[in-house]
Amino acid sequence: MAPWSKLGPSLRYVLVGGVNTFVGLSVIVFCIGWVAMPPIAANAFGYAAGLFVSFLLNRCFIFRSNVPIASVAGRFFIIMLIAYCVNVFVLFSATAWLGFGDYIAQILGVASYLIAGFLDNSLFVFKEGE
Repeated sequence: MAPWSKLGPSLRYVLVGGVNTFVGLSVIVFCIGWVAMPPIAANAFGYAAGLFVSFLLNRCFIFRSNVPIASVAGRFFIIMLIAYCVNVFVLFSATAWLGFGDYIAQILGVASYLIAGFLDNSLFVFKEGE
């Protein structure tokens, strides 16, 4: 049995977030440095790569779901879009309405993204019994 299999889903979710970040940033650096892609396009490719890896790892590693990919992929991407919108709302609220500094607001935004993504994936995408 692998050592990470004893970790709960929430800790595995955080680990997968680190992997996604590494993959996304690696693709961005590659696209900018080696392909000479504009930063916005490189960011889109990096985000897409991280999201793809996130889907696979969420399905297999975090939630250990046997649900067919075709039946959950759409829900996953919608949920992650919603989580991103929550992130942006929290970031905007923290800076514009609550007066927090940029770094604190980013931390709050990322935390809200992680929580929303985990809860929504566990409740609506990879829920048990499906």
